[in-house]
Amino acid sequence: MDDAAERGDAASRLIGRKNEIARIRDLVTRLAGGRGSVIVLLGEHGIGKSTLLREAIAMAGRTVSNVRGMHVPAGILQNGSVTSLTRIVSSGYPFDAPVATGILDRMIDSDGAVALDDPEVLRAAIGIARQASAERPMILTAEDVPLEVEGLFTALTSLAAAITSMPVLVVVTASHLPGTAFESSPAGSLWVHHVPPLTPDEAARLVRAHHPQVPNFLAHQLGQLTDGNPGDVLEVCDLLDEDQCRAASPLPDPLPGTQVSSGIYRPWWNGLDAQQRSLVLCAAVALTPKAELLEATSTVAVGDVPGPDGRSVLRHGADRIVFNRPRLRSAVLAVTPFHEVRQAHRTLAAHAADGTIEQVWHSVESGATPSPGAAALMEREARIALDEGELSRTLRLVEAALKQAEPGADLAGLPLLGGVAASFAGYPGHALPLLSAALTLATDSETLHRAATAFVLTKAGWDRAVPLTRAGAMIARLTETSPDAAASLACLVARLCCEYGDDRSAEELLQLAERLAGDLAGDTEPRRATATNLPDELDLTRAVVLRSQGHRPPALMLTGLGQPAPGIDVADWERSLTYVALLIRDGRWQEGRAGLLDLQQATRRYPASWAAAWTASLTLEMHLSTWDLHGAQEIVAGSVRATPLHVVHGGIGLCVVARTLVLLGRDEEAGTWLDEAARLARQSRLPALVAEVARVRGMRSLLGGRNAEAAAHLNEALAGHTLAADTLTSVRVAAAVATYRAHGQGDTSVPLRMDHPDATPPTPRTDVNAPARFASVVGPLLDAPHDDVVALAEEAADMARSLPYAGQEAAVLELAEAMLGAVGADPHSPQVAPRTPLHSPGSTQERRLTLLRRARERYRAAGASAFVAALDDRIAATTATTTDRPAVDGARLTDEERRIATLVYRGASNKEVAGSLYLSVRTVELRLTHIYRKLGIGSRRELRQIHALGDPTAGDGGPPASFPRKPAEPRGLIDSAR
Repeated sequence: MDDAAERGDAASRLIGRKNEIARIRDLVTRLAGGRGSVIVLLGEHGIGKSTLLREAIAMAGRTVSNVRGMHVPAGILQNGSVTSLTRIVSSGYPFDAPVATGILDRMIDSDGAVALDDPEVLRAAIGIARQASAERPMILTAEDVPLEVEGLFTALTSLAAAITSMPVLVVVTASHLPGTAFESSPAGSLWVHHVPPLTPDEAARLVRAHHPQVPNFLAHQLGQLTDGNPGDVLEVCDLLDEDQCRAASPLPDPLPGTQVSSGIYRPWWNGLDAQQRSLVLCAAVALTPKAELLEATSTVAVGDVPGPDGRSVLRHGADRIVFNRPRLRSAVLAVTPFHEVRQAHRTLAAHAADGTIEQVWHSVESGATPSPGAAALMEREARIALDEGELSRTLRLVEAALKQAEPGADLAGLPLLGGVAASFAGYPGHALPLLSAALTLATDSETLHRAATAFVLTKAGWDRAVPLTRAGAMIARLTETSPDAAASLACLVARLCCEYGDDRSAEELLQLAERLAGDLAGDTEPRRATATNLPDELDLTRAVVLRSQGHRPPALMLTGLGQPAPGIDVADWERSLTYVALLIRDGRWQEGRAGLLDLQQATRRYPASWAAAWTASLTLEMHLSTWDLHGAQEIVAGSVRATPLHVVHGGIGLCVVARTLVLLGRDEEAGTWLDEAARLARQSRLPALVAEVARVRGMRSLLGGRNAEAAAHLNEALAGHTLAADTLTSVRVAAAVATYRAHGQGDTSVPLRMDHPDATPPTPRTDVNAPARFASVVGPLLDAPHDDVVALAEEAADMARSLPYAGQEAAVLELAEAMLGAVGADPHSPQVAPRTPLHSPGSTQERRLTLLRRARERYRAAGASAFVAALDDRIAATTATTTDRPAVDGARLTDEERRIATLVYRGASNKEVAGSLYLSVRTVELRLTHIYRKLGIGSRRELRQIHALGDPTAGDGGPPASFPRKPAEPRGLIDSAR
């Protein structure tokens, strides 16, 4: 591994250690200044103490000239023998071993023990440190120091006080510090620090730094399940197979044991008595760890077993017993021999009631022969578990039942249950084989329809493309026995085609569904309905297809899709989620909010990760559409990180999270989500996902001041696919801002699409038809002729006050400012003719400042912290330009040049100047070039900042009456600032 790779690996292992690195850097700087310190790093095995110790050594090597290093290996201080101390003081230093031995011999007690805090020992150690550091600064490091040895910590504190004036840095690591909670002050020479576990976000970053293929939601789960121990996190990742790392299949339940967790928990486990160990082990292996069953297996109460941290290992949850620390369960199983685990299963089977699932399950797990009907019982319990949302339990029961099923048994229900559970849990690679088996084994239309629905949804999310061939075969198969189910499946596939950019197939499938529904309506023989709410589903599909084609669909009120059913009916969830998504994209935000509340309640009752991910993505999209960044921040801080956003509509939800974090000013965190989305976009080339990635990249570039780059990304997003009205307009505005700032002109290559051309903005602030109102305000401004920019910018800024959301108003103001700045920046553009009289000298600059300040306040009200920070920088830069204008020599201008300059200063275009002074436009352009050169400027904007040109005594070049010397202030911009 080269140096760069080593530095990158070291940096990734220091994730979450910003405070520790800062303090170590301070103490290394202290060493460079000739002053000494002692660092004591405390923490459990794998927490990262050794990594910090090595970083201290590397930092000292980079910072301190000619530093000498000495390392004391782990275990050498396990006793206070004279041999150990002699090896320490004589190894690697310019001391003779006999001299060191002689010093120590005089301090040995009669029984051969050394009192480490004896004053004579300390004086000798201090003398050795002074002599060793006399010529070169020194860093002494020691790992796994047993601070429980009597007198050792006292000796370290005394040493820290004594070496304050010496260039000596001592860094030691230890597991714990018994009998004290001492921690030094930030400015002291002794720093005793308990290294904390990583937060879930930090642990997720560490996982993805070493395993980039792990999705964000799985990285967060691993961080939580390993209690944020970095060594355990990395070791667990190394033990997972490729499918588990890609979230194609579930994580092992429990997680595999590691050397780190064994090192942490083995001493505690060995210290428990037999009854305590039996209780904890039974809790670890129980199918349903309930208090009455567990306590029947032991004489110990659930809350009476102390853990390594002194707290009880187990506690009462909602309806079962849970471990206080998630990692304890897998650690217990890792340090327990296999025969003891089997014995725990036998114990639980013996105490469970006859005929219950617990008795059957634990009997099978203990190696006993399963009873007749065991598979049927497991299937029945798996169906109950799926209906209750216990997806992990469902999968365990299905897999066990498949192993125990009798030859010739009807197995169609088992793979369907397992496939739906795996799909709901966000593990499509595990779900697809099960669902394929269910499709093959299905003998009735209902099972076939459910399996086909789950399969198509899962396959599309996994492949990021609709499986049209398989879907067509299933529709044909259902047509023979259940036309309504075939029509329902055709509707589902049509909606998916719209999401994945295949509008032609969507329209064909919709026509097929309508034909099947029509045939069914004319059927003289009534049939048992397999698919319910078919009329509503057809209306929903028509609306989705119309939206994907760029048309506004008619308003829908689909009462039959309001409450998704739990359990095996995946189709009900999909329809409800699609309906709410349509409401949000259509700008019907009041109805969308109501639908989201229903979905949020449903996912709380039925915790399906797939549905929760889609709901969270829609909720974020709602908050972003209405510029409610405060609400979006709450969602991002909640459970959205632990949901499989990568399997919902190709991974667009990842971009929604990234965009939220960008707007909140958390750019580094946003980068991790954007990286995952970009990787998926490269794999699938899904147009919608590619466009969303470009959109987020454009926002990041715009906020970073990289305007040309931002314009390129945002125009790529506009060209990528059909967007909802509010989204299209918002992206178009951002692209225009970036383009004006980068090039001084708008980019009209991508026209503004107006989904609501007949809309006019009403006065009251309400979100009814808010996207149309936003488009009607910015539309004329974006499509404005160059000569009308100033007037239209003022009108748009005034109209923005009627928009319902602060962020929309701020976006309009920012666009107006960018356009005004671009008009003044182009020396060859036609001068803008205002519809209202121009302001006094410096008016363009003052207008821009007014707009920027007002936009900043509206962004602040919306919670868009990143925009507030970006506008702070622009305001500071614009203010500096206003107050620090260079002095110019106007006397160098001829009379004709002064007249031209005065007219341009007061707002006239080149054409208007030519008409007023009876010159050609070409002559005016040439004269302006000479004027710029003489005044040492380069643009109209700079010329308009020269207040001397507005002085009535400056010359005889008075402007015509249409350009008065002291114009009235424009109402739109100036009044809005008051």
